[in-house]
Amino acid sequence: MLHDLYTPEGEALTGQPWSVYPRPQMKRNSYINLNGQWDFAVTEKHFPDTYDKTILVPFCPESLLSGIHEHFPEGHALCYRRTFTLPEGFHQGRILLHIGAADQHLDCFVNDKKVGNHSGGYENITFDITDALCDGENELKIRCFDDLRNQVMPYGKQVMKRGGMWYTPVSGIWQTVWLESVPESYIQKLNIENRGTSVTITTEPKLDGTVTVAGLGSYPLTDGSVTITPENPHLWSPEDPYLYEFTVEAGEDRVESYFALRVLEIKKIGDYQRLCLNGKPYFFHGLLDQGYWPDGIFTPAKPENYAADILAMKKLGFNTLRKHIKVEPEAQAIIDKYQGEQHLLSPFDRYSSYRDYNHRLNDALKKLGPVNGKHRNGVLTREPINPELSTYWARHSWATIAASLDIPNETIAAALGHSYGNKVTAIYINFDAKKIDRANRQVINHLKSK
Repeated sequence: MLHDLYTPEGEALTGQPWSVYPRPQMKRNSYINLNGQWDFAVTEKHFPDTYDKTILVPFCPESLLSGIHEHFPEGHALCYRRTFTLPEGFHQGRILLHIGAADQHLDCFVNDKKVGNHSGGYENITFDITDALCDGENELKIRCFDDLRNQVMPYGKQVMKRGGMWYTPVSGIWQTVWLESVPESYIQKLNIENRGTSVTITTEPKLDGTVTVAGLGSYPLTDGSVTITPENPHLWSPEDPYLYEFTVEAGEDRVESYFALRVLEIKKIGDYQRLCLNGKPYFFHGLLDQGYWPDGIFTPAKPENYAADILAMKKLGFNTLRKHIKVEPEAQAIIDKYQGEQHLLSPFDRYSSYRDYNHRLNDALKKLGPVNGKHRNGVLTREPINPELSTYWARHSWATIAASLDIPNETIAAALGHSYGNKVTAIYINFDAKKIDRANRQVINHLKSK
């Protein structure tokens, strides 16, 4: 028998949930939070004439905190409705509607005018709703479709019958909904690339302006880019998590953000290759954070739940955290800013997201190949082995070749990190890694003989 289980924060939840600023690494002073009670109804396809339920956004309808606590038939329309009025002086040129995440297909209407649609349950959604607005009260309607029977789109670990490593399904809105006012020309995206002892900040679109870093000074932003190299860089570490706060001003737009400087590398220390942080060997003691909550499922009752979770892991002796399945900007900000021994390390922090990391990895794989010369400016050029090479292609090709060489399926499965036999536990059974090494050598020798 299943029992309702609340966190203490969930039991005490009142007022507007998740009222914190939802995009910590790109803050503006224009912000209206639309979380709270929305009209809600479920139909086979279309918006209803009347709404027979209310739902607490940003919690998914399957969660206790939403007030619904029900998973509806696959493929049905989850219909949300609310009204809003822009305060005087808020409108600066364009009005953007942000939906932190919604699973899985979404249509959005303002005053019955469609402003956009989106597919994908894990990333931020932004619509320019300026041209659909009217004076006074505006009506916002969002319709979500989710169908676990169709597994073309990523669905994480959601299943209809949860158990083992598989979890409760999630549908509809599950992150903050908010409005933002921007000038006609504005920074749509801010990229921060950690280069060890320097950082490169770029804007999309490419704008000219000024980047001002607290404690360092101002730097010109030219054609949407600036590289900053502090003379005496204050490097980030779990013991000293120093953050550089900065602002970007471009035309009439202004955003606030922060970055950290750190060096992650593999160096030979003594007779062994070591993973080093800021030039010194560092033992990364980490775990996987699935990020599920008994009362909110994908979304904890309050940001403080993230902090409590992170600090509990630190008390258990961990210093590295791999965020799994979901993109959680507020959690990343908490990880970045906790001080001293309460801080955790994210090894992928030079990338804006796992998607960014995977994209860059696949892009690099497509360029692999022998050097075939130099440009006049001295840059090496390469002849790609295969311009279609990707992580999926490489794994699939390796497995295909390994099977043709009669390498046992058990060894192939273990090499790919897949289970063999029992779907849940086989991956954890002790396995002779030397078999994988020998399999790799067979595949390499086979390719060299071609």
